[in-house]
Amino acid sequence: MLILNKRIQGCVKCGLCKLMPHQRPVVGYGKPWAKFFIVSDFPRKEESILEEPLAGLNHMFLKKCLQVVKIDIEDCYISNFLKCRPTKDGKNNRPPHKKEKNMCYTWLNEEIDEIKPKVILGLGKIAMQYLLNTKTNMDGNVGEIYRLDGAQLLCTYHPSYVLQQGRVIENEFIEHLKKAKALLDGV
Repeated sequence: MLILNKRIQGCVKCGLCKLMPHQRPVVGYGKPWAKFFIVSDFPRKEESILEEPLAGLNHMFLKKCLQVVKIDIEDCYISNFLKCRPTKDGKNNRPPHKKEKNMCYTWLNEEIDEIKPKVILGLGKIAMQYLLNTKTNMDGNVGEIYRLDGAQLLCTYHPSYVLQQGRVIENEFIEHLKKAKALLDGV
C-alpha cells in the first residue's frame, strides 16, 4: 500500500489538489489486509487539513457506531472515492465534475484490488454512485447488498449526513452496519 499511496499523493490529474491545504490528495489508511473496506465519498474540510479520510467528528461517530456492532475501526481500511475535496472557492463543498470522478476512480480500484476485502461499505451518495455504477439517488440502494470484485458491497449514508439528520437515520445507519457485520462474519 505504501507504493500505491505515494503514487496517489503525487497525482495532479484533475487539479483539485491545488485547492487542498497541503496541495496533495488524501490517501487511505488502515490495515492493508483488512477484510472490511470503508469507502467515503470525498475529504471534507477537516479531513483535507488533517490529511485523513473520515477524520474528526465523522471518525468519532463512525467509530462509536462500529463499536455498537462489534467492529473495531482499527481492523478496517478507510479511503475516499475522490482523493481531493471538490470545492470552488476553498470553503464550500460542491458536487464533483465528471472529469474529477473519471480521474479518481482508478485509484480506488487499485486500492480494492490490493486489499481484497470481504466487505465494502460505501458511505454517501457519491461513493454509492461510483461503486454501483449508477446515477440514481440513494433511495432503493441504501442497505442493499451487492457484489463487487469478489467482495460484498453495502451502501449507506455518510456519517456527516447521519449527524445532521438525527436519531431515526442513526438507527437505520446502525442497522446497515449490523448487516455489514453479518456479511463480515459470513452469516
